[in-house]
Formats: sequence, C-alpha cells, structure tokens
Amino acid sequence: MNILVTGAKGFVGKNLCAQLKNIRDGKARCYGDLVIDEVFEYDIDSTPEELDEYCQKADFVFNLAGVNRPKDQSEFMAGNFGFASTLLDTLKKHKNTCPVMLSSSQQASLTGRFGNSEYGRSKKAGEELFLEYGKETGARVLVYRFPNLFGKWCRPNYNSAVATFCNAFANDLPYTVNDPSVELELLYIDDLVEEMIACLKGQEHRCDFDGLEVIPYNSNKDQELENLRIKATNRDETDSTNKEFSNSQILDEKRGRYCYVPTTHKATLGHIVELLKSFAEQPKTLMIPEIPAGSFAKKLYSTYLSYLPYEKTAFPLKMNVDARGSFTELVHTLNCGQVSINISKPGITKGQHWHHTKFEQFIVVKGHGLIQQRSLSQPSPQGRAIASSQVPPLEGEARKGLSPLEGEARKGLSPLEGEARKGLSPLEGEAKRGLPIYHTADPTTYNVLKENSEKMRKNPTEAEAAMWEMLRGKNLDVKFRRQHIIGEYITDFVCLDKQLVIEIDGGYHNEPEQQQLDKQRTDFLQSIGFSVLRFSNEEVMFKSDETLSIIRNALKHLTPPLEGEAGRGPVLNWFVSGDHIQAVHMLPGYTHNIINLSDTEDLVTVMYCNEIFNPNRPDTFFDPV
Repeated sequence: MNILVTGAKGFVGKNLCAQLKNIRDGKARCYGDLVIDEVFEYDIDSTPEELDEYCQKADFVFNLAGVNRPKDQSEFMAGNFGFASTLLDTLKKHKNTCPVMLSSSQQASLTGRFGNSEYGRSKKAGEELFLEYGKETGARVLVYRFPNLFGKWCRPNYNSAVATFCNAFANDLPYTVNDPSVELELLYIDDLVEEMIACLKGQEHRCDFDGLEVIPYNSNKDQELENLRIKATNRDETDSTNKEFSNSQILDEKRGRYCYVPTTHKATLGHIVELLKSFAEQPKTLMIPEIPAGSFAKKLYSTYLSYLPYEKTAFPLKMNVDARGSFTELVHTLNCGQVSINISKPGITKGQHWHHTKFEQFIVVKGHGLIQQRSLSQPSPQGRAIASSQVPPLEGEARKGLSPLEGEARKGLSPLEGEARKGLSPLEGEAKRGLPIYHTADPTTYNVLKENSEKMRKNPTEAEAAMWEMLRGKNLDVKFRRQHIIGEYITDFVCLDKQLVIEIDGGYHNEPEQQQLDKQRTDFLQSIGFSVLRFSNEEVMFKSDETLSIIRNALKHLTPPLEGEAGRGPVLNWFVSGDHIQAVHMLPGYTHNIINLSDTEDLVTVMYCNEIFNPNRPDTFFDPV
C-alpha cells in the first residue's frame, strides 16, 4: 500500500508519517497484516510534479494540509478549500478512486462561538467538496472534525493552548490564564494516529454531528445495511436501490456522514496548569504524579517532557553518602512508594533491620552480594526438608570414619542400592538414618547421573578446570566436591558443610529457556537448604582473584539456611549479582541485610519500597540478622 500524506511537515503530519514509516520498516508489528510500501510526504515546498506522481500511485490519501494562522483571512479559503480542489482534481485526472481522508475542525460546525469563524467556513467548504467528490466518484471519503490537539512536536504559541503551556513550564517562560474554569475537549496525537491507521484497515469510527456533539454510529445497523447492499447488488442496474448502494460513499454515509476519534479528554485550563506545575516540580519533590494507563495526565506528562530544554533534561539527585557507600532516592509516587539506588562499598554490610508493614524489593544490578533474612517469629526451622533435630551433614557415615558414599561402597553397593536392599526409597533411607536428603539421587536417574558426573569430571570446561584449581587444596578452609549429584541434578561444585553450591555459567545460560531451567534447578536446591552462587566463565577466567575473594567472603558470612542460633530463627540466604538479575522481597517481620562480597568493587542495588520514608513513624527497627 502506498500512502500519500499532504501537510506532512505539520504537527499531525510528522507524527503520522513517523508511525507509517515504522510500519513500513517493520518496527511497529502490532497492526496485523497491514503492509505499507511507500509513504509519500507532500508539503508546501513540494512541486506540482510530485503531487501528480503521488496522486497516480497512492492507495490512500491523508489530506492534512491547511492554513491555520494566515496574514489575511481570505487565505483561509485559498489554503483550505483551494488546495483540496487541486488534490481531488489530480486524483480524478488519474482516475484514482482510492480512499481519501480530510482533516477538518470542530469550527466547521459554525455553531456557538464558531458561528462567524472564517477558518470554520473554509473548513466547511472543504468538507462539502470532499463529500461531493465521494458521491461523484464512488471513493471512500472520511471527514474528521478534530477538537483541540496536543502532543509532541506541536508548535507553541500557534494554535494549541496545551503546547503553549507545556513550553512555558518546561522553559520557565511567563504564561497567562484568563479564566481557569474554561473547559477544553482535547485529542492526544497518538490517539489520532491510531485512528488514522484504523482507517487504512477500513475500521474508522463513523458518526454524525449535532452542533459540536458527536453522535456515534450504532453498529447494530450494520446487518441491516449489509442486507440492503446484498439485495441491491442482485437487482437490475436500472434499479434505484442498486445505484444507491453500489456507491461506497453513500453506503458509508448511511453509517454516518463524518468520522471521529473515540478517545478524547475534557479538562479545564486550571487543571492543566496545576498538573504542569506538579510536573515541573518533580526534580525537586521526586514525586511522580498519578498517571494511569490512558489517562489525560499520562499524555500531558509525556507532552510536557517533549518540551524540556537540554539543560533541564538531566537533573541532580541528593546522594546520602557515608563511609559505607551511598543511598539515593530516585522517584516517589503518591500511593505506590518509592524507588532508590543503594551503593555499598567493598565488604560492607547494610540493613540489619526489619519492618512491620513496610516491604521492599532489592535488585542488584552490579557486583556480587549476599542477602540474608531471618524471621522474628520462628525460633527454629519448621516445615522444611532439613530440620535442626536431624543429624548435621556428613555425620551419618562420618561416625564410622567414612563418607556417606564410602559407607555403601564398602558393602559393594551404590547409595541407592543400599537403601533399596532395605525396601526404602533413597529419601526414606536418608530420613531413617537422620541424614540430609542431598546425599542421594532419584533411583531412576542415579546411574545415568553418576555416569555423566564422571565424564564431566574427566572433561571439564576451561572455566570449570580453573575454578577447581581455586577450590581444591588449601586455598579455602572447607572441602568442595565437583560434579556432585544432588537430587536429579549434577552441581558444578558444592561445599556440603556450608550447603553452598557454585555454578559456572557459559553464554548459553543467558537464553530464556536455559534461564528457566536454571531457575528450576536453583529453586530445588534452595528448597532443600542450599544457597547457589553463580559466576560467568569470564569472571572465572579473567577475574580469578576477585572470584576467589567473593567465594571466601561468602563462606565467611554464609549461615546454612536451616541452622539458626539458639532462640533465633533460621537465616535464609540469597546470592545476587548484576550478571544474574533477580528481585528479592524483603519480607515484613523478617530482619534483613545485604552484604557486598567483593573486596574491590561496589555493589549497586535498585531498591523498591511500598511507602515513602516517614521520619515521624519510620517502621524500621534495628536487629542484626
């Protein structure tokens, strides 16, 4: 489809052409099977030859050209009626009966305060010209009477009060409101553009007008009109009914002589100014106003921002800085709390407090950290896979001087076969002996997992081999195992004493499907008491010292999730990093902290809180995790 847009450099034309090109170039894919091949942009500096070519090739015409502020009122008729005549004559010349849209105005109603409007008369004349053209040629004609328009790229101090006010507030210019109670009907540019694209698909909204009031077409009449059209088509060509309904423009007029955009807003000048005042104060108050989806406030805010000058586009925020790092509030909302940025220096622990009703989300975007939480109402672990009354890891066979696997091996059995001889499942077997479940695997998969585990030990990736060199021997004061089976998974590395799993991620772990699998794996490991610390291949290979220090600090701070101190609940642990972004809820009634595990790099965290800090009632109470 080839689209001709006249007045392409005007406010509406620029916005419409931008979205038409997005569709043409495959950038806007939300319009179904609509295909646009060319967008012909015609304006006052175009040539008659270009208009001739475009009218020959066009499959749809948007006529947005017109005169709004002439030096002499006689120019209204020449600009709004005269060019329309030229356009339609050129289409007739090429026998091109493609649909044509006319941008008209409410002033064409010539009612009320518009009764003596020369601009309205010129627009009305243009409407009649287009409608007559439709009857003469059978072309679809779509006449829109637009109310006051606003949006990005609208020229201030021209013919839009909203554009003038937005520009004034954005650039600290004087403005005048003579009567704040005056109410305007306003049409946002994006809503207008969406309606124009609907026209291309034959989905325009039809109406009639009673003065300025829109009388929408009743869609219940569609079937009645369709029946008449079919009946007329089957009649002899001399039949008057056939003539009436063979003309698409007449059929369209049965649905409504005009078209309209169904989404408009009504606002007083006073309300517009108050909203703009709040927008202009946002860099100082940080308060984002209520801007629900589709609301006038949301559209006005976007419009206001489009007028900001270079020097006001960026603004400073107050950083609360101390030796631990900094805390900076980014935005406040009226009813949904605030968003802040927290930076922790290397090795620093922040938090160590809890809330009654306030809740937060922590999202680490740079660095490696450990988030810990402890319930204040749970003095001991309950309802978890591993309980404090159970024998701690390794103690079962360790009492015999053997590892769990060596114990069964002495009997010539695999761990699963050992339990199977007793008529127990692996999990039941461990429970009978008071051992944690992570020493066994599903009997249906153990042999396969064991074979794969041995192969992976013999053929590690380069990053896995490098990590093993860090973990083995005397580098750390704890023992790590590699390619160890836990449940149905083979972990890269695990320290059973600390219940810490270390995973090494190659590039494929960034794929959505693999991320989902990684989440399932982590969820399972966490559900049975493990914490999971992840590193990328690049971190292991090129930042080995930093990686080792993070592991060492993690072991220092890590409290096994289900081992609380006497009289204190279990500590829950989450390793977080900017390479594996996730959100962690800070739960009401849980004291919490966040620890920077790095010795050299800052930890950067985005923090959401459901309420703005109230110094008179802070709902924040110190209690170390």
